[in-house]
Amino acid sequence: MGLFIQKVTVDQVYPLRSKVLRPGLAMDSCHYVEDHTIGAFHLAAFVEDVEDPIGIASFYLEKHPQLPAAISYRLRGMAVEPEIQSQGVGSILLTQAIDICQKEGADLLWCNARQTATRFYKKLRFKQYGESFDLPGIGEHFVMYRRLKN
Repeated sequence: MGLFIQKVTVDQVYPLRSKVLRPGLAMDSCHYVEDHTIGAFHLAAFVEDVEDPIGIASFYLEKHPQLPAAISYRLRGMAVEPEIQSQGVGSILLTQAIDICQKEGADLLWCNARQTATRFYKKLRFKQYGESFDLPGIGEHFVMYRRLKN
């Protein structure tokens, strides 16, 4: 599979974000306030000769209230086409995002991960912080984080 990752506009992430993370809900349910903030960036994974992304993720300059860091990025809205999940697309996407965050001087990347995704993040050296919590209508989540500087 000729996979490549590139920065995209937020409008390019909405369809897959909606399909995977908010199925059956209105498209605007997957629009986040942070999507247009300064420092935000959106990545997408593509395969050659296919116009639509097969994986997406968004990143925002946002501190976590309990995880100290000079510069933090928050990951939100990560999604991979269901039929190709667990084939490495998400790992490649997130690995490139970590490189970008490090180049921007970040020392922490964090997210609210669905319970079903915690193993994925742990494989990429993320750690769990605190207890699980419920996001109404979405389900059980954990805060996951990775220090980007030693």
